[in-house]
Order: sequence, then C-alpha cells, then structure tokens
Amino acid sequence: MKLSIAILSASISPTWGNLFQLEQKIKKSKSSKTKTVSPSLMPSLTPSSSGQPSSEPSVTPSESAQPSSMPSLVPSESSQPSSMPSLVPSESSQPSSMPSGAPSASGEPSGAPSASGEPSGAPSSTRDKSMKSLLLTVSSEYALNNKGSPQGKAFLWVTASPLQPGEDNAQIIQQYILVVFYYATGGDGWTNGNGWLGSETECDWFGVDCNGSGVVTQLYPFGNNLVGSIPSEAGSLDSLVNLDLDTNQLTGAIPTELGELGSLKYLFLFDNKLSGGIPTELGELVNLVNLDLDTNQLTGEIPTELGELGSLKYLFLFDNKLSGGIPTELGGLGSLQILGLYNNTLTGEIPAELGGLGSLLNLDLDTNQLTGGIPTELGELGSLKYLFLFDNKLSGGIPTELGELVNLVNLRLYENQLSGVIPTELGGLGILQYLYLDTNQLTGGIDDGICELPFLYYLKADCTVCGFNSTNTTNCCNDCE
Repeated sequence: MKLSIAILSASISPTWGNLFQLEQKIKKSKSSKTKTVSPSLMPSLTPSSSGQPSSEPSVTPSESAQPSSMPSLVPSESSQPSSMPSLVPSESSQPSSMPSGAPSASGEPSGAPSASGEPSGAPSSTRDKSMKSLLLTVSSEYALNNKGSPQGKAFLWVTASPLQPGEDNAQIIQQYILVVFYYATGGDGWTNGNGWLGSETECDWFGVDCNGSGVVTQLYPFGNNLVGSIPSEAGSLDSLVNLDLDTNQLTGAIPTELGELGSLKYLFLFDNKLSGGIPTELGELVNLVNLDLDTNQLTGEIPTELGELGSLKYLFLFDNKLSGGIPTELGGLGSLQILGLYNNTLTGEIPAELGGLGSLLNLDLDTNQLTGGIPTELGELGSLKYLFLFDNKLSGGIPTELGELVNLVNLRLYENQLSGVIPTELGGLGILQYLYLDTNQLTGGIDDGICELPFLYYLKADCTVCGFNSTNTTNCCNDCE
C-alpha cells in the first residue's frame, strides 16, 4: 500500500497515518499507515493522558452501595421488592415490578437480558409498546419484530433497562443505536468489548466517548475485529463528531444515512472490505474535515457532491476500484490540503480546475488511466510539495509552469507518454529533492540548472536523456531506464 504524508495544521495534529503516506511513498514503503486527527477529539492508538476518553470502562464490579442502572446478576437480599430487573428469581415474597430473566409461572421467558447479554424473550407490556413506538423513529417495524436481527435483539435489551419512554427518550434511542451497532458488527467477537451491554453507562463502553451531557460524540472501535455491516441506525447519532471504524473486516455498503450526521468532522472507514458506491449523501456533511475511505472495494464514480464539502482538508479515496473521471467540482475545495486518488481506474483528463486548490500540499493521482496533457494550471498550486502523476497515460510536454512550484519537494512523472524536452524552468525548484522522469518519450538532455539544484537527492530519467549510451554528455542522473 502506498502512503500519504502527515500535514500539521492548527486544528489537526497527526496521530494517524494517511497523512504520512506520501512521505513513505518517497521511501517506496507500502507497509504501514497513520491518521491525521485532532488530539482533543480523536483517540490515540496507545493509552495517553490526552487521548483516552474521560472515563475508562471498569473491569471489576463497582463497590458502590447504590443500585446499578442495569439488571443485577445475583438475587437481591432485600425482603422488599426490587425496583430493578433481576436475572434470577428474587427471594422476596412479593412480586417484582420488573421482568425477571427466570421462567415465569407460565413458563414464558421475560424480555430482560440473560447473563450472557442475549435477550431471552419478547416484551409485551404497555411500557414496551411505548418503547417500540419510540424506536420506530430510527428503525423499521420489520427489523424490530425480527427477534434474530440486530434491531430485534437491541429492542429486547433496552426494554430491560430502567429507562422510561417519555422521560428518557434521548438516552433510550442512544443506547438502542449502540446496541444495534454491537450486534450488527459481531460484538461478541470483538477484540475489546469492555463495558458493552454491561452495567456501566454507555459513555464508559470501549470506543465510545460522550460530552458533559452524556451525549455520544465519538464512536471509534477501530482495529477491533468488527465484522458484518455498518447499520443505518448509526446515522441517528446526531451529535457524533468522530466515526472511526477503520482497520476492521466490515463488508457491505456505506449507509446513505451517514449523510445525516451534520456534526461529523472525521469519517474513517479505511482498510475494510466495504463495497458499492460512495453515497452522494456524504456531500451533505458540511463540517467534515477528513474523509478517509481508502483501501476498500468501492466502485462507481466519485460523487460530484463531494465538491460541496467546504471544510474538507483531507480526501483519501485511493486503493479502491473507482472509475470515471475526476470531478471538476473538487476544484472548489478551497481548504483541501491532500487529495489522494491513486490506484483506482480513473479515466479522462486531469481537470484544470484543480489548479484552484490554493491550500493543496499533496496531489496524488498516480496509478490510474488518466489521459491528455498535464494542465498548466497546476503551476498555480503555490503551496504544493508533492506532485505524483506517474503510471498513467499522460501525453504532451512537461509544462514550463511547473517551474513555478517553489515549494515542491517531490515530482514524479514517470511511466507516461510525455514527449519533448525537459523544461529548463525546473531548475527554479529550489528545494526539490526527488525528480522522476523516466519511462517517457522525452528528448534532449538535462539542463545544468537542474543538475545543480542544491537539495536534489535523486534524479531518474531515460538513459538517453541522462547521457548514457548517447552523444549527450550531461550525466547527473542517479539512475536511468
């Protein structure tokens, strides 16, 4: 896998790696990846004082004398009826006001979870009917009625909680969505499921973080052996800022409902097995800063609607099976710093509109099937450091305007069908370190001004251009083809 360079900004600091990828590509490494996130919002890969959620999930029972908010696994020693559901028969002589996990006199199980976390029966009370009416706002009736579905299991789970419809609607829906997510992604097989479906508040569940009001703002069980598909209900976590499900085994399509997450800033779904197209609805995420869908099996065209993401800084769609052209609308992303579209099957010409990306630092379009010439407008990208256009079918000459990219560090144009001479203007790239021009149809030699660039570390071109096996005596190449 090819990698991207990390870009530091005032609001986002690099703790993960798609932003290191371009730097690693310089070293021709394809083995690791990190991400760019905000340390105040995003989890770190290892525990740290700043990257962990505010409350760690407990692995031992609470010593508090107060009753827990979830069903108890042992009988109550009180002679009074318990106000909480018990999973075994109460020793009280009075009937319990909540369902018990043990068989009733009729032999029918109640709706409370069993000790294993699995629901043991169907609810039937007026309260449960009210609960169902509430949950129909986020799930279909068919899914709720299907006891074997993630939604059906989650429905039975929340009916066993002490929360009351009408009083705790927001928390009921929040817990329900998270439990649906747990069952839909194979929660029983997760690498780390600390706290999930236990007595702790959902804000203490592994990979979940909440704000001061107990509202979920982050869901980040990345690298946690998630399987199955992303449930559409995740799109109802209205306050979600960070959704990080990368480096798992998720399959199926990206739910269109994710486009309803109006507060979302970070969407990391890379390194899974997701298929289908990129939903056009993602273009409605106006606060999105980082969209990372790389290394999946996504197909179809890049939605033009992504050009409406005015806050977007990082767009990673590489290592998929995307086809069609590069939307000209992407040229309107004025905040974009990295555009990584490499290793797809994109066709057509490079849009001249990309020359309007004034904040762009890295443009990586290599390993596609792009044709036509290199737009002269790319010479207007004054902040550009990395320009990778290799392994396409580009033709025509190398624009002299590329000599105006005074911040360029790495220029790779090899394995195309470029012709003509190497512009002497490239000698104006004062901090250029890497120049790859080989496997083209270039003629002439390499100007002394290029050979004498003070920071040039590696130059590769065709052997005739470099001066090997020809009458051209210029020879400042490190390697040639």
